[in-house]
This record gives sequence, structure tokens and C-alpha cells, in this order.
Amino acid sequence: MMSEKEAIAKLRQLKGKYTLHELVTRLDIQQTTLHRWLQTGKISKNMADLLERKIKEAGL
Repeated sequence: MMSEKEAIAKLRQLKGKYTLHELVTRLDIQQTTLHRWLQTGKISKNMADLLERKIKEAGL
């Protein structure tokens, strides 16, 4: 289980490799949501779990 800070760090790492549009497509998460997480650096525990699951499903 990924902590909130680890989830944001992983998302920022992926953002360095992929464009925001590619991440939206691969993770199936809305662009505004990903953009907000990246901009604020905050994510809830439930959403961090969701993000972790989506990253594993996408094989990233």
C-alpha cells in the first residue's frame, strides 16, 4: 500500500516519462484530477490506493 507522498512522487516520476494526455489514457483517470494532484501535491488515502491499483493495471 502506497502512502500519499509515495503516490505523488510516483505520479511525478511518470509525468517525467509521459505527457499528461498519455497518463490520462493509460491510467483512466480524468485530466483535471491528475493535474490537481500534480499541482497541489496532495492526494487522499483512497485516491492513493486507486492510483496504485491503476498504475499496476497499466503496467507502469
